[in-house]
Amino acid sequence: MVFAPSSRILTNCNLPIIRALCVKDFTMSVGMSLAMKAKQPKQKRCDRCELYTPEASDKCIHCSDLNESQLAQLKAQHQETLEDNSTFGKYLLFGSAIIGLLLLLSFL
Repeated sequence: MVFAPSSRILTNCNLPIIRALCVKDFTMSVGMSLAMKAKQPKQKRCDRCELYTPEASDKCIHCSDLNESQLAQLKAQHQETLEDNSTFGKYLLFGSAIIGLLLLLSFL
């Protein structure tokens, strides 16, 4: 039994209905993610620019109108974006490690 001070009621967290609701929420979230994945169009990788494009289109949406120098520029820009995303991820990981360490130290 748990006492909830804000509502001043006594609740039992081990009721079967509570467990059933949790399972329902989990299956709904899994079902929703599968439904969203099924809605997304199938994609294929372009041999020329190596980016993904919808499978239904016959031409690549990224590189079909580009010449070779523009294609090289697109690839360089994409590579730079990937490196920036990787750097941002490292900053987030470092920040979360610092926050975790501070939380750990606050409990000592």
